[in-house]
Amino acid sequence: MLFVFMGESCTGKSTIADIISHKINAEVYSGKEYMKLAKNEYDAWKIFYNKLVDASVDVYNCDNNIIYVITEKDMIAKLDNLNCVKVKFIADIDIIKTRFSKRMKGNLPKPIISMIERKSLEWKEVEGDIVLDTFKNNIEENINKILEVTYKKNA
Repeated sequence: MLFVFMGESCTGKSTIADIISHKINAEVYSGKEYMKLAKNEYDAWKIFYNKLVDASVDVYNCDNNIIYVITEKDMIAKLDNLNCVKVKFIADIDIIKTRFSKRMKGNLPKPIISMIERKSLEWKEVEGDIVLDTFKNNIEENINKILEVTYKKNA
């Protein structure tokens, strides 16, 4: 089964991907991590895309689970033809700024604030099969929502 965890930075995608990957025995890839699969981007994407295709067709026995974590909206179009569960992660922009600030040891320069605000607007229109608010819901509630979809697809 293929999951695409998507959304802005600091919305909890990687945290939940790490936890849920152990529960469903999934490989986790983030961003352009697939570049490790080959010497050039074209070949690496080709290999990675084939892995995604294999996971996307393995809906019923779930022996081949992949969670692909993305923060770049343009990556969604590359996945349009795949059977996947798109999980959109959201949080209030002030919460995202606070979380991002912690990553930067308390310093949040104006260019970073502008980038966060721009990315927030970019993601507003994107829809997901599941939308998880990582501020309003706790981690277990969000994980359970994802697992419900997994079990429904396998029923």
